[in-house]
Amino acid sequence: MKYDLIISGGSLTGLSLARALSDLSLNIAVIEARPLAESVPIPGESRAIALSYGSKLFLQEIGVWPDLKTHCCPIETILASEKGSFGHTRLQANQEGLPALGYVIPFADLHNILLQSIQDLNRLTVLSPAKCSNISVDHDHIAINFIRSGEEKKQSISARLLVGADGLHSTLRKSFDIQANESDYRQTAIIADIQTEIPHRNRAYERFSRQGPMALLPLQNGCSALVYIVPDHAARSILELNDQDFLQQVQERFGYRLGRCKWVSARRSFPLSQVHSRSITAERSVLLGNAAHTLHPVAGQGFNLGLRDVATLSGLIHLAVEQGQDIGNPDLLDRYRQLRRNDQCLTGQFTDGLVRLFDLDTIPIRGLRNLAMHAISHCAPLRHLMTRQTTGLAPLSRMKQVLSQEP
Repeated sequence: MKYDLIISGGSLTGLSLARALSDLSLNIAVIEARPLAESVPIPGESRAIALSYGSKLFLQEIGVWPDLKTHCCPIETILASEKGSFGHTRLQANQEGLPALGYVIPFADLHNILLQSIQDLNRLTVLSPAKCSNISVDHDHIAINFIRSGEEKKQSISARLLVGADGLHSTLRKSFDIQANESDYRQTAIIADIQTEIPHRNRAYERFSRQGPMALLPLQNGCSALVYIVPDHAARSILELNDQDFLQQVQERFGYRLGRCKWVSARRSFPLSQVHSRSITAERSVLLGNAAHTLHPVAGQGFNLGLRDVATLSGLIHLAVEQGQDIGNPDLLDRYRQLRRNDQCLTGQFTDGLVRLFDLDTIPIRGLRNLAMHAISHCAPLRHLMTRQTTGLAPLSRMKQVLSQEP
């Protein structure tokens, strides 16, 4: 079976790309290893996604924001501080003329709405559950073999372009023997929803300490999504605490800005590392999202960076289709690589630098951190620069400007 485009991976990044290309007359296949309808976490399972304001604009552009916004809580203020230090940073949407700095949405709602947005597309085929095997490239197409769950016979499909949106352990990246730089932070993220005595008032909190960072993100239901970073060696004992003792640990790390922590949901955990693919393209292939770059969650940039991958690639594909070009041609892939290089590198370096900066505990470094946090809050140009970058508006604006000048 021949397609124009094959997307390997049916999670958030892959579904977003399929939706972004839905206005084109392209035959698209999405291959997902799990039953796609069952990829959504069960109700009550804690996992939230922080969408930057730039991501909101792109999701609005591809037509899914009206359905998403009823599930989102706006972030109107971000407060960052370090335990035991006077310095803090406050970013406010109204100071930047924005309705919000970002939005927080449960993963399940985001996944469901993206999935629903593509289910009725006539030119889209979902192959799920199915696992990809070997890949072969010819001058005008790329072929991929896959096996459906419960079957033994391999099937083959081909397309002009293959997109690897299959996550951290990307099959496509391994198939092309693309190496990746990986840093193990020796940290574990514990995630849960918590309820506090004082309402969050649409504020997001980032709290740094010697043990690791902690974030509380506002949810629409009045609770906050907790991201609690701990050293690997301490993770198991913390996960085994009863709810009361766990909340006491959170209270000691976070303080009483929101009063007492009253309730916590079931907890989940995952190890933290940074992975940066040394190449994001191969012949008639491209890597998106976590397949190309996996970040520490400290700055909430992971999915937002992947969505900018989607925005760039879909923009280039739209231009190629308008001009009657092959969407898998080397020039398009070279252009994609050039357009994404700086954003991916800068965002990765910023996130990694933030983790390592707060991991250092010498007195001079603590003093510099406090001065920097204080300066961001009180220096309007610096605050504006930080806000433009963290909301994704700066890189998104640069990308759109460049695409508008493409021949």
